[in-house]
Amino acid sequence: MWTPPKKFWGDSINTPLSTSTASPRPALGLASGKLILAGEHSVVYDRPAIALPFTRLNARARISSIDGPSRVSSGYYEGTLDDAPDILSGMVDCIRATVKAVGHPGEHLMIQVDSTIPTGRGLGSSAAVAASAVRGIAAYYGAVLSHEEEMDLVRIAEVHAHGTPSGIDAEAVVSTGPFRFVKDRPVTPLQVGRAMHLVVADSGLRGNTRAAVEGVRCRFEKERAATETHLDQLAAVVDDVQRALREGDAELLGLSMNVAQRELSAICVSDSALDSLIVEALQAGALGAKITGSGLGGCIVALAPDAESVAPLASALRSAGAQETWPVVVHERNVEEAQ
Repeated sequence: MWTPPKKFWGDSINTPLSTSTASPRPALGLASGKLILAGEHSVVYDRPAIALPFTRLNARARISSIDGPSRVSSGYYEGTLDDAPDILSGMVDCIRATVKAVGHPGEHLMIQVDSTIPTGRGLGSSAAVAASAVRGIAAYYGAVLSHEEEMDLVRIAEVHAHGTPSGIDAEAVVSTGPFRFVKDRPVTPLQVGRAMHLVVADSGLRGNTRAAVEGVRCRFEKERAATETHLDQLAAVVDDVQRALREGDAELLGLSMNVAQRELSAICVSDSALDSLIVEALQAGALGAKITGSGLGGCIVALAPDAESVAPLASALRSAGAQETWPVVVHERNVEEAQ
């Protein structure tokens, strides 16, 4: 069982949360999905990455009062926290740490979690569910958590899910726009010169972030020089993507995505299903296409030349076998789903 760090106790917390009182009304916590535009895997090795919230997909946690022991209701399980299965151990530890962090015993709670984010697709499902629960519990008790405290709590569930997460998922699911991320440093919000139109396509195959990360780690240990070169190339792509967004240069963004995909393939985190969708996207007119997330299953993201090209591109990807597609528009100040 996870033990909360000392920072969550006593007067080290920013707000005197122990004096807050439980809300007589239900409270709701929200978090979005996430997309990584550049820097998958290299971000684990202290290189930069660029990510953004995927607001079309989200997780919601509704917190209310019940008689009896605290319970959780989700797509995986419905029952008491004490009897939750191992698959939810990270979530349970996150919930218990959160109620302690806000200075309450956390008794008699009903925690109902609903999510439209498909699991195992590299879209931030585990981080979003955890973030929604953390936010919902804090809201229920009338507590205010700092961003750092919120991230530390979400990270509890992420460690269970992914082993050694960089923290980028936790940041993305609560962010309001695209940002540059380096592990253990403050995030940098990014400017976007003009709207960019993306299509996310689900291969239908569940990925395994832990396995993908460990695979790259093994490659790093056995072929360090070659792997370092690929990671450095991925880091260089991040700089190009940041410039493309700032200048509104869709051609550069597409080219950068293609370079990133080449490097990701070289470290063996793409697969035949993802490769097939990427080829189809490029043949259908996408300026660039790459995996998003850890790979070995999951999703790709493709850049359409303009808004009018989004629907035909999405249709082509579904015809090529994509289980689902979602349009996303990256705007100047934030990220919103296309209508």
